[in-house]
Amino acid sequence: MMKFTKMLAKFAAALPLITVLAGGEAMAQTAQKPVDLRDIWKLGCVAKQAQSQATCQLRNNLYTDNGQLIARLILGRVELKNGMRWYLNVRLPLGLDIPRGVGYRVDKGKPILLQVQTCTLKGCRASLSLSPAQLAQIRRGNHFTLIFTDTKSKSTLGLGFTLAGVTAATDRLAALPKRSTEQVTQN
Repeated sequence: MMKFTKMLAKFAAALPLITVLAGGEAMAQTAQKPVDLRDIWKLGCVAKQAQSQATCQLRNNLYTDNGQLIARLILGRVELKNGMRWYLNVRLPLGLDIPRGVGYRVDKGKPILLQVQTCTLKGCRASLSLSPAQLAQIRRGNHFTLIFTDTKSKSTLGLGFTLAGVTAATDRLAALPKRSTEQVTQN
């Protein structure tokens, strides 16, 4: 694990904060028009009938120019007996080199390793239970970069997301009632 962390740190330091697609093309995230921050972090809740509580998450999606989903970040919270736990789930494109690992970094911070759970036809899923320090780093950050290695080219790739609006979005999610059967529409 230590070897991967050192390797990930080395590659992460060299990555520009742009989105690199598997084909090797770079697509800078530029804003041509003002962006409504509510459009970046979508809040969605689904009521679980058996538990009389809703599961709520924040989503930030990254798309190609033609609207195809490349990757997704999900920040969520789970109510536990002794408080609330925040988690990060990511959906990555197929074709990543799982033995080399998947990670993320906020701004120019240290890379953090994610646990890859599964890969399906829709992509690979990785997650991490966030510590209070990791959540605070995400909340105060500007850029979030997912880092992984492409199996064909063996190139380290980074998918860049903006963290604009994440503080307000996590505050909104945290303010939701702990036990809620009310279904909140995605907005």
